[in-house]
Amino acid sequence: MENLINIIKKHAVKIFFAFVFTSMLSYLVVICWFVPMIDEDFTLYARGEDLYEIIKMCANQYLTWNARIGDILSILFSTLPGKLFQVLNGLLIGMFIIGILYVSKIVSLKKKIYKIDPVDITGSVVIFLSILFFTAQPNEVFFWRTGAANYFYPVLFTLIFSIPVLLLLIKNKDVFSMISSPVVRILVKSLYISSGLIIGHSNENIAPVISMLLLLSVAHRYWFSRKVEWWLLLCLLTVTIGTCLLLFGPSTQYRIEYYTAINAGAGSYFDNFLHNFKNTLSTYLHYAYLPSAIVLILTIMMERGNRTVALRILIASLLVSLASVGILTLSPYEIPRAYFFATIVLIVPVISSIYLVKNNGHKILISTTIILLALAAPLLASELKNIVTFGNEKKAAITEVEISLSKKGSAAMPDFSNLSSRFVYVGVPSFETQRISKFYGYGKDSVKLSIPN
Repeated sequence: MENLINIIKKHAVKIFFAFVFTSMLSYLVVICWFVPMIDEDFTLYARGEDLYEIIKMCANQYLTWNARIGDILSILFSTLPGKLFQVLNGLLIGMFIIGILYVSKIVSLKKKIYKIDPVDITGSVVIFLSILFFTAQPNEVFFWRTGAANYFYPVLFTLIFSIPVLLLLIKNKDVFSMISSPVVRILVKSLYISSGLIIGHSNENIAPVISMLLLLSVAHRYWFSRKVEWWLLLCLLTVTIGTCLLLFGPSTQYRIEYYTAINAGAGSYFDNFLHNFKNTLSTYLHYAYLPSAIVLILTIMMERGNRTVALRILIASLLVSLASVGILTLSPYEIPRAYFFATIVLIVPVISSIYLVKNNGHKILISTTIILLALAAPLLASELKNIVTFGNEKKAAITEVEISLSKKGSAAMPDFSNLSSRFVYVGVPSFETQRISKFYGYGKDSVKLSIPN
């Protein structure tokens, strides 16, 4: 018994971190569990189980409408049985939290990045609250299959992709050299380099930024080390190729023409650009001021050297996020969830600053985090109730629509806008009715399918 108590005391921080993280993870999985199919989920649903037909559908989507990896992922996710995607999605949001925590440790120059300490608990809770209450439209980005596939997963992939590059630039550590087997090392490097094509197909306001950052990384590596690893050069090549295929592919050009035609009467190109510039800048400042203010406040509790590091991280994050937002000014239409990448980038300097605070300042941060969590608890409970209600009512409504379609050949999806919230995306009733009609085989060129449980 005494040995057990000693073990618990020795690993108290790890045990408490595991408890806190598991609690957050469980909440995320439960939220995802009750999310029904919404809007474009009905369109991006694999027709049957034939592999050839699934590949054909993915290729058609890529060539005719959306060259992003997101729509292909959404189609592939639809093939997963039962609630597997919902569970997987919740777990990967948890992985995302760990990824942001890990990247923040790297850029804050923390020496023992693998060791779990009390600050990790504070950091993970702050990230959890930030991605749910600070990022752009979490209801569409995290808790909607098609939205997650187009916005959350590309950013998750980009986050993972950035870790070897950051370790090389900041800690001069080549992670691939840690693999002892030459065959395995070559295989892992090949997979990593090839993944650059996926990053290049991530999103129109992410891929060009990553390409530019990789180019700067190559320049930085050569300037300070007089050498550049061949895998870093090949990553730059694959990401750039993917970016060009995304930006200049036929489907992207078609979408630009389509949305430009919709907004044709809105004014001249310059007027539209000016309008977009004002809107995007205003939205960006709305997201940027809070993390900037938090970092500046935290610098008060830092030593001079750490203060410089924190400000450099903040400036770099502001520039990267601003570059991403700047691309949106060229878009013929504006979607708030497109700011997701920028808001995630802005979370990193806040978490990094937490690691750079003096030891005696951590008590203040822990107390503040506990207060924030207590204030957020009613909101988290309310959002959970909303998603459960929406999930149950939407499931019943879909059943009624199917019955109405089979009897009358027409139906209308109820308006759930009263349940719309930060975690609940209800879709657009008119569009959704058309998509469900096709889904059940009552629309043009449609195939009769069945709703998964």
